[in-house]
Amino acid sequence: MHARPFGLTRCDNATANATANAGSATAIAKGGNAGANQHSGGDAVANATATNAGSAVAIATGGNGSQNTATLGGSALANATTSATQGGPANASATATGGTGAILPGFPGTPGFLGPGNANANASAATINGNVAQAQSTATGFIGQAQANAQTVFGGTNTFQTTATSQLEKSTASAFAQVGNGISLPNSFNSGQSFSVINTSSPSHIAAGAMGAAYGGTSAPLDYHATAHMILNALAGPFTIGLLSNASLGNGFDTALFQIVLNSNVVETHTFNDLASAEAYFTNNFFFFQLAAGLNDLQLIFDETLGTSEAFSFNYVVDGTITPLPGALPLFLTGLGALGLIGWRRKRKQIA
Repeated sequence: MHARPFGLTRCDNATANATANAGSATAIAKGGNAGANQHSGGDAVANATATNAGSAVAIATGGNGSQNTATLGGSALANATTSATQGGPANASATATGGTGAILPGFPGTPGFLGPGNANANASAATINGNVAQAQSTATGFIGQAQANAQTVFGGTNTFQTTATSQLEKSTASAFAQVGNGISLPNSFNSGQSFSVINTSSPSHIAAGAMGAAYGGTSAPLDYHATAHMILNALAGPFTIGLLSNASLGNGFDTALFQIVLNSNVVETHTFNDLASAEAYFTNNFFFFQLAAGLNDLQLIFDETLGTSEAFSFNYVVDGTITPLPGALPLFLTGLGALGLIGWRRKRKQIA
């Protein structure tokens, strides 16, 4: 928490709100810059909400601190939400930038050494019937986070949702969440970004997805979080989750945790402290379950603590029989129906 110089006042804050129906909503807020006798730049809050296939853009920028009075940058909060309840694509973008703090002479700092403002950015996009929902958030500041959430629903029952969260500390963090038919899975890392993506029209699968993150801080370890949440109207029978492949940079991570939660029960949990064990685990590793008829709640959760030059991600598929069918016709993996095992796992089986 920043200390405030005694006897100084805060500069003007700014709030912007925008809403739109079947159109784009853009909200831009800029806090005032600090002058003499002011202890920090003004805070900024931007809220954008769009409905019926409109896009939402929220941009908040904190006011800059004063070099003359060694003051702090203002904080920034950006919230962008879009909901395409009648169908069509849904896009949300939130950008929050804390104001630049002053630098005292003689200190080995960079711009913002005395305190850029805190920054938090949240983006959420939702649509139906496999249309693409995309949410992107970016936060730059002293501390804070970027969070993104995307969702598409089939037939009012089968829900596919992704979330990503990135922590920041004197840096830039971003989060990317995307879900829908015909999208490509990420094949590279972006500094400071966590991501979770689901393609709901993958041939021969209910869904194919990817999640992971790359470090974007200055030196201290930072936390990154990604989830894939599916509510599936399943026919009674076998169901599988396949962890197919992975990618990494440097040591991959400091620590990582992967979990599978089925109908509120943790059916798989694994903690990693080294890259080699994670590479083996996330390569051609299949989990088989028996689902009851009706709605089933499935979550894949991946938490990483990353340090300098580290990154890790993995790809997966989900297979079984659900109704109504999303996108392409999902098929069982060969021989899956004959297994009938709950929670059985076979590691490093080659894909047929």
